[in-house]
Amino acid sequence: MNLEQEFVKWFSQQKQGEGKGRKPGEPYSNLTITAYKNALKNACKSLINLDLPQSNLFWYTNAEDFRKLRQKILNSENFDEVNQRYGNQAFSAGLAKYQQFLQERETQPASEKPPSPPTNPAKPQYTAENFLSEAYIIREKYTDITTQLIRKKNIILQGAPGVGKSFLAKRLAFSLIGAKDDSKLEMVQFHQSYAYEDFIEGFRPTESGKFSLKHGIFWQFCSKAKLDPANKYFFIIDEINRGNLSKIMGELMFLLEHDKRGEEFAIPLTYSGEKGEKFFVPKNVHIIGMMNTADRSLAMIDYALRRRFCFITISPAFDNPQFISDFTQNCPKNSPIAAEIIRKMTALNAAISTELDSGHQIGHSYFCTNTPLSERDIANILKYEIAELLTEYFFDDSEKLAEMLAILEIRL
Repeated sequence: MNLEQEFVKWFSQQKQGEGKGRKPGEPYSNLTITAYKNALKNACKSLINLDLPQSNLFWYTNAEDFRKLRQKILNSENFDEVNQRYGNQAFSAGLAKYQQFLQERETQPASEKPPSPPTNPAKPQYTAENFLSEAYIIREKYTDITTQLIRKKNIILQGAPGVGKSFLAKRLAFSLIGAKDDSKLEMVQFHQSYAYEDFIEGFRPTESGKFSLKHGIFWQFCSKAKLDPANKYFFIIDEINRGNLSKIMGELMFLLEHDKRGEEFAIPLTYSGEKGEKFFVPKNVHIIGMMNTADRSLAMIDYALRRRFCFITISPAFDNPQFISDFTQNCPKNSPIAAEIIRKMTALNAAISTELDSGHQIGHSYFCTNTPLSERDIANILKYEIAELLTEYFFDDSEKLAEMLAILEIRL
């Protein structure tokens, strides 16, 4: 039985007080129960200037958290208008009933409570073993990464293009959650135009031509995580060094520190702080950033932010036994091309490290596909993807470019 069904059952057992057209002690009608239920599920979608992690109010299970949320809802800009839409003030009455239900539920003896729904009921299990079977990383490296992520709460996966940083980030999170549960993940990509107003909060235009305060994606994610402190939540930032980090993060620079998590470190934010509201990053929120080490146009991570993250280098996996096995199986049967490509790419990366640095090496994911690769497919990857990247690397040195292409035995 989920919480919505539990509420409906509880509500059907409640007795009405004396009122117009009814006697005290009468049960609520099915029509009334349905109206209250629909209002609790849908009415918040129509409220403006109220960003909630979940508009279906049956998602909220803690009585005290819901009491605070109810007050915000009642104070929202167009609450009266929305309340009228649901007839007989079913929305406001439903809020009061649901708060009463949660309070009674929490004081109910454990022996009388209905069993809680299972964690991640429809989510497939995902463990460290699943991660290791998909990612071309050895167990010791996986243990190092997860240990630092749990301890520091913030890590950055850095590496050259094609080493699988995005692929790894999501699966790292799944392995620590214990299931493929996207509801506990959020992913964004930073860019030069990304701002504090997108990430934390800011004023945005409304349909009426006015401006209202809107909470950004990270604020909403933290609000969602606060309601589920028993589980880990992961916020993934792709291209973390592509944005103006001081401009995006603002006060978050302080709150990101692993020992500054929790309500005791709550601080006022730039906009909502004027109303006396404070913000904090919950202890169960973990951040995984990704950084391309080969792009010359990207900003360096400043020291203040660098101190708040562990930096973990992800290297090409051409020497990983699992990659070698998977790539060989994906190539034409009885063809030596898999071994040839691994030999060429290993030599190419060694030459790139000598001429540039290890951050410009080329990753293995260029050769990771869900469909079999023909020899023509592989030739095209070399010519139209890897050779083009080399051209960018050595745009001002044609001789070095020729040397690199010679290793791959291709001509442009």
